[in-house]
Amino acid sequence: MVRGTKIGSDHNLTSHSTRKDCYSILSSNKQLREFKLFVSNQLFTRYLTDFHKTQSWFAFDTLFVLWLIAEFQYTHLPIVNGAIGEIGVHRGKFTSYLYLLRHRSGNQTLFAVDVFAKKSLNIDQSGNGDRNEFLKAIKTYANVSVDEVDIYEGNSLDLNSAYSNNTSAQYWWQKKVGKNGFQIVSIDGGHTTLLTYADLCSVSRFLVDGGIVIVDDIDNPGWLGVRDGVGRFLSETSSLFNINDDSILFNMLKRHTFAPTLEFSCRIVEVTSKAGQSEHGCSRLVPILHYANKLYLTTSNYYPHYMNFLAKLNANGVNVVTYDALKSVAGNVPIWSDSQSNQRGIPNNNIRPTWLAEITRATG
Repeated sequence: MVRGTKIGSDHNLTSHSTRKDCYSILSSNKQLREFKLFVSNQLFTRYLTDFHKTQSWFAFDTLFVLWLIAEFQYTHLPIVNGAIGEIGVHRGKFTSYLYLLRHRSGNQTLFAVDVFAKKSLNIDQSGNGDRNEFLKAIKTYANVSVDEVDIYEGNSLDLNSAYSNNTSAQYWWQKKVGKNGFQIVSIDGGHTTLLTYADLCSVSRFLVDGGIVIVDDIDNPGWLGVRDGVGRFLSETSSLFNINDDSILFNMLKRHTFAPTLEFSCRIVEVTSKAGQSEHGCSRLVPILHYANKLYLTTSNYYPHYMNFLAKLNANGVNVVTYDALKSVAGNVPIWSDSQSNQRGIPNNNIRPTWLAEITRATG
């Protein structure tokens, strides 16, 4: 289900699934698909093996995290036609990997938003996008041609009617690129508080149920506007809760501090829901994972299921991420995080053998 409405409208923050839906939402998905990617095995593995040959601003392990998320979306959720892309593509390396994750039987729109040559719009100098280099990268890494990607060259504020009168850009965003909603979106554009907040609002309105938003540079001390923008968005779209006023939640918190359960996660979403409407048309997104300088968010009705699924990051006893309902909290909800893990800051630059086998199956 696409969460947006007509251009320029506000959104009721309480229009989420009911508590019953929180428990039953996965079992109701009858048409589950195989995890089969559009690209060839050779192309996908070449991206991984050549990863360190060119400059990157993100951790190699991020690729595995996104792999798991795509696997979950395709095999457990009815998502196969949502748009995939990035706001702030720089030279296209990370965007190319997102494009590699498109499904074989899907009809997914690929998109990119960047100021590119319009350098005067890059007010905080947070990137140095180059359209030609971007097109070269997506062709080299993902075999995507210029005709296969929808590109908006301009300020991402143009996409939001609360900040711009550019109705053609908003039509492009909502009716062309976002016609089936957004499935996976990376936000790495302007790093000011306003731009980060506005980009989250623009994406949240049209994210499909169970879609994923990735905010880059959440930990970067050189770009504190990112954290401020995320904080503004989360405080506007969710409520604080007082465990002293909720004995059921308090008892759950004591029992499940270090392990998420579906019941506890559903309860957290319920008590942190916020009534009313967002000032700038934002729909609620809930953080699920803080990992390698990126914050991952989804729609509130799928938060409990992602929390259970992401435990796979700790497969084989490797404590890559940890869960602590008291310490690792963002947007008023507990999340998985590398901030409490002994493995934080220790890069894993190898392709796990089990992952390589999964790639062979998914691209065969």
